[in-house]
This record gives sequence, structure tokens and C-alpha cells, in this order.
Amino acid sequence: MVTPKLNVKHVLIFALVSTLFVLVWFYKGFLFATAEEGMPFYDLSRAATIYGDVWLRWGIGLVYSVGLPLSFSAKVVSYAGLLLNNVQTQAIVFFLLIFSGMFGTYLLTKRVTGKGLLSLFAGLFYFLNLYSMSQVWRRSLYVGMFSWAFLPIFTYLVLCFLEERKVKYLFQLIVINFLFLWLYSNPGYVFSIIATFLTLVSYLILRSRNKLEKLGI
Repeated sequence: MVTPKLNVKHVLIFALVSTLFVLVWFYKGFLFATAEEGMPFYDLSRAATIYGDVWLRWGIGLVYSVGLPLSFSAKVVSYAGLLLNNVQTQAIVFFLLIFSGMFGTYLLTKRVTGKGLLSLFAGLFYFLNLYSMSQVWRRSLYVGMFSWAFLPIFTYLVLCFLEERKVKYLFQLIVINFLFLWLYSNPGYVFSIIATFLTLVSYLILRSRNKLEKLGI
């Protein structure tokens, strides 16, 4: 594995692609919403209040404790409303999610392969493939979008930490978990994160064993 060195041009390409898509989606000044998710960005403070209680007042009511991470995230993002309107806030969040997904894939691919151009295409493909476009962004489930953006950078940092055992990677993992807290409002996506971690640990254990066997230990 190699420690990736950033190519500024590649980073700018990711920023440009993210900006273009956000401009196309939001240039009319409308919120991006679907029937499944509703419009939490219409009033993030209200969304935070609704999901801030383990008992949701839907129909006759139901227990929904996993909504608490969503509530906290919505509350934090709602402070952007001091400077921006709800459409601008949503557009910026979308930009950051798109950029994070592509950039995380870029870092991960470059660490594994050491090839800059391949890493660039991997980052672009991670966003522009049909599954991402149809099942993540068109469906517009925020927990899915946050998970999509989080998984590559999480995998990269876990791999770095397990291989190099440096505290800075552990600190960065804690920070990004806080930033992407919204994804923890759905247990299914949490299981995918746990599965990714266990897969990486298993891979590194097997690789270490193979090295020891080759050395006759």
C-alpha cells in the first residue's frame, strides 16, 4: 500500500463535477425532495424537533429511537440558516456529499494502486455510475446519501489506521463519524459500515499470515 499524494488538478475536477451537478439541480431555486424522504431541509429546526423524541407522532405513534442521530445532524445544519436560505443550505450539503464520495474513492484507490489517473476515474465512476444515480441520488434518501459519501473515506481511514497505527487516522475517523452522523439513523447502513470494518480486519490478518508462511514462520 502507498500513501497517496494529492494531485490538485484531480481534486479540482471533483469540485467542478460536484458544482456542475448542484447548479443543474438547484438553479431554479427549488428544494430537492421525494415522497419517500419528504423535505427536512424545508425547516431543519422542525425536523430536528420531530426526530429528537424517541416517540414519533405518526398515525397512532411509533418508537423510532434511531432518529436521534438525524435530529442532531439536522440541528447542526440548521445553523447555516443564519446566513443561507433552505435551498442554499441543501445545495451546499449536496455539494459536500458528492465531493466527499468521489474524493474518498480517489484516496482509497490511490492508496491501493498508487495510480493517479486510475484513481481519478474511480472517483468519477463512483458518482456517475447508474446505481449511484438511480438508487442513491434519484431516490434521495438522506441516510443513503450520507452513507454513500461516508463509506469510501471511512474505508480509507480504517485501512490507514490498521496498517500504520497512527493516532491521526483514529482522530480523523472520530471527526468524520461526527460529520456523517445522519447515516446512523438507519440500522441497515450501520451494519454495512461494521461489515466493511470487519472485512478490512480479516483481509489484513490473512495477508499477515500469508507473509509469515512465506517466511517459514
